[in-house]
Amino acid sequence: MDFWSKNPKIYVGIGILLVILLGYNIYSGRAVTTFGLPTAKRVIIIDPGHGGFDPGKMGINGAHEKDINLAIALKLQAYLEQSGAYVVITRNTDEGLNEEGDTNKKRSDMRKRKELINSSEGDILISIHQNSFPESKYKGAQVFYHGHSTEGERL
Repeated sequence: MDFWSKNPKIYVGIGILLVILLGYNIYSGRAVTTFGLPTAKRVIIIDPGHGGFDPGKMGINGAHEKDINLAIALKLQAYLEQSGAYVVITRNTDEGLNEEGDTNKKRSDMRKRKELINSSEGDILISIHQNSFPESKYKGAQVFYHGHSTEGERL
């Protein structure tokens, strides 16, 4: 069964919330009590955005998005595996998934990620990214969901 044919809206929403909570914990240095999710025997796919040739956004301190995404993903992977989940991670090093010699590295990287995600038949996909805006009025976490999804909007 194709990964996307399972009801991904609710799983993606829950996954995004988990990443936001984990990211906040990592960078705030404070312990936050959160609810636990039953992860035993679940297949959870983590996709740390960018990597290798694609650094993503650069922070004001010079940190690359790809490195922050990977650090969050590896901590999340360890946490979920301790909870009994089977974790598939699209990359665990600073390398893209593109094929050597491809003329369009970004397209090749995205195609490989999609193939890995679809073949893994996960219960949830968590894609980790960081955003940056020049206006200081924008700050905090963002959650994206399908515009026609009442379940996603409710989450």
